[in-house]
Amino acid sequence: MPQIATRVRDIEAFEAAAVRAGAEYREILLTAEKPVALERFAARVASGTNSGVDDVVQGRGGTAVVARIYDQLAAYLPQRPGCVVMWTDGCAPHQTYDEVVVGLDGMGFTGPMAAIPELALRQIERWCAQRVPERVLDQTRVECRTRGRTVTILECRAPWRPQAGPEWTEQKIAQPRLDEHGIWSVKWADHNGKWLAYPDAPVAIPTGSSGVSSARAAGSAARCGRSSRAPPRAGRRPGGPPVAAGRA
Repeated sequence: MPQIATRVRDIEAFEAAAVRAGAEYREILLTAEKPVALERFAARVASGTNSGVDDVVQGRGGTAVVARIYDQLAAYLPQRPGCVVMWTDGCAPHQTYDEVVVGLDGMGFTGPMAAIPELALRQIERWCAQRVPERVLDQTRVECRTRGRTVTILECRAPWRPQAGPEWTEQKIAQPRLDEHGIWSVKWADHNGKWLAYPDAPVAIPTGSSGVSSARAAGSAARCGRSSRAPPRAGRRPGGPPVAAGRA
């Protein structure tokens, strides 16, 4: 469905039709950060790659209309907790398609979470890969390691002098944790490597019945723990709350 459909009663009509046909209705929202969405629209208008729909939107206000629709979707999401949001920032079309397939395979699971879903891991890995420009990957990297339902995000640095030896150093940045109910929480590491609760950190609720949560939880975690010499200021919410429900 087009993202211009942002009223619950309109979507419920499609859901009812699926039920009457004996099919499953699954909602997935493919989205990006608001500035990215506006940039994509402007680029399409300039290139003329989607002239039919984009010409209509452009004639009615262009990016202002897109921004309004984006805000309407944000208001829609809390009303549809069984939906899944997939963030497409930095994704090529084929990567987005692959993640949709993985997400669909996982939807419908209702048991306790035995491990972090593959989609969530792929999103976290992609987030880490996007933190460092390619030109300095020989000097620093952001990596993640998984153990059970815990992901540890690390900042890795190359030796800064010959006397330090060939081994890279590692600093713990953050640790997103997924409980058996599919709820994400966030820890940050102090200078002793002790994991502490992040003050006022947003909690990512389960994404539909699958428990697949957005990589925004991991993003918030890493930004929380980036400076590990002192706890972040209470009330500061880097990156905004992780979103965990949606529609496409």
